[in-house]
Amino acid sequence: MAILTANHRPATVDDVSRVMLFDSMTAYSGKFKLSGNTFTTIVDASWATEWLGTEQVRYLQLDGRTLSIRSASHQHPRFPNRRGVSTLKWRRED
Repeated sequence: MAILTANHRPATVDDVSRVMLFDSMTAYSGKFKLSGNTFTTIVDASWATEWLGTEQVRYLQLDGRTLSIRSASHQHPRFPNRRGVSTLKWRRED
């Protein structure tokens, strides 16, 4: 499962502000498969219904203490007509 949110999300004070928080997040889950440096999730639940049943492919790279997960170039559901690449990085601490 992946849940990603924007930085500095405001506190909610009413139903309208709670609904607006969905514009600053991404979430999906599903079974996955690994092949080399490719991580593929078969989406069974998602914040964006158009992702249901799709395969979301990500690419893994381990460089020393840093694990990077990168998406392929894609059109994000929130930004029609714009393509981009998303990258997440984790650094292992001792």
